[in-house]
Amino acid sequence: MSNFDLLDRYFSNELDKAELKAFNERLKNDPEFNQEFQEIKEIKLAVKLEARREIKSFFTDIEDSLNPKESTNKNNQTAMKKVYMVAASLMLIASVGYLVLTGNGLPSSQDVFTEYYEPYNNLNGAVRGETRAASMSAEAYNAYDAGNYALAAEKFEALVEVEKTAENYFYMGIANIETGNYETAVKNLNTTLNNFSTYKDQSKWFLSMALLAADKEEEALSSLASLATKENAYKLKSTEVLKKLNIEIFDTPDGDAGVETSVLEPDTEDSPSGVVYDNRQIQYGEIIDLRENKTYKFHNEDPIIGLKRGDIVEYIILRKANGRNGKGWAFILEKVM
Repeated sequence: MSNFDLLDRYFSNELDKAELKAFNERLKNDPEFNQEFQEIKEIKLAVKLEARREIKSFFTDIEDSLNPKESTNKNNQTAMKKVYMVAASLMLIASVGYLVLTGNGLPSSQDVFTEYYEPYNNLNGAVRGETRAASMSAEAYNAYDAGNYALAAEKFEALVEVEKTAENYFYMGIANIETGNYETAVKNLNTTLNNFSTYKDQSKWFLSMALLAADKEEEALSSLASLATKENAYKLKSTEVLKKLNIEIFDTPDGDAGVETSVLEPDTEDSPSGVVYDNRQIQYGEIIDLRENKTYKFHNEDPIIGLKRGDIVEYIILRKANGRNGKGWAFILEKVM
């Protein structure tokens, strides 16, 4: 199979698990193939954005042509009717083409990832030192800075065996995203979120990007909601991404709710110290709106430790705009009492 065919199958999500594993291994070990992968990824983004601009321009031109001009001439009226019929036919054809191009007229989660994702710059500069860990760190970060993400991911994987830090797991996660290894990226970014106090907001943002790239939109929403509802460097971008995904946030300023059920997974309170968790730590359950007596399911990425039945919380609602998914689901902002 040619590189072109293999990359085409990858971007069309046609690779099975074994093929995807072999694909990621090749990205790691074949710099030329990795470069070709990066170039085609950038080309696909450019093509999608240009297609959307062309279609938007097409509809604008049709709209302008349909503005009727005042005329009492019968021939002009007949001609205008023909213009309307032709334009209507063109609109139907264009609409079909647009839906084929974009699925349902909205960008897919992977489209949104392609539009908003960019790698995080290494803010630490060169790593120096004579210890084994310092030498390994220098190799990992130098490869990252050079854009050799497959090599960087490999070096970071060895580095975290001797130096488990938030930044090492964080940068390894981004290197995984760059090589298309989204499942591993999610694990490494979760490790940062679950075990360390630094790189929290950065990890949430890139976790949401990895999940969107893996076509796991619902799982990405919690990270995006967490960032969009608090002051941080990613608040504006997260809000934009939610809008792109057709998600509306409904504020409930006077709407407190009582907790009906609450489950925390994984629950690490009674776990041995030093254990590193790469599973996503989430809190989910049900709350009851105290004003309208409505029950909502909630799903939070930022667990409220000790949250239990009877606690009062402040919350917002996330829901698909113009969708048919009912009343939506809740995101708890904070515990009130």
